[in-house]
Amino acid sequence: MNTIKLFIPRFSAFLRKKPFPMPSPGPPLPPGILVDEEILPVYDSKYFYPAKPGEVLADRYQTLVKVGWGVSSTVWLARDLKG
Repeated sequence: MNTIKLFIPRFSAFLRKKPFPMPSPGPPLPPGILVDEEILPVYDSKYFYPAKPGEVLADRYQTLVKVGWGVSSTVWLARDLKG
């Protein structure tokens, strides 16, 4: 039983995840070029959170890549750092 008690803290520390290092994004797009949902006439950036790849939200979720977008949302693939 004592062996298990010693093993559990080390194993739980192993399970804790750290954010992935994000690769260099490359050269930025010129400010005048709109992408994805930004080209829609009804798009207004003040209604959306400006998520970026590699960002950690709520000390738990790391955004990896934008999967898609729709009328009222943008969908991101994220990694659960605690799960």
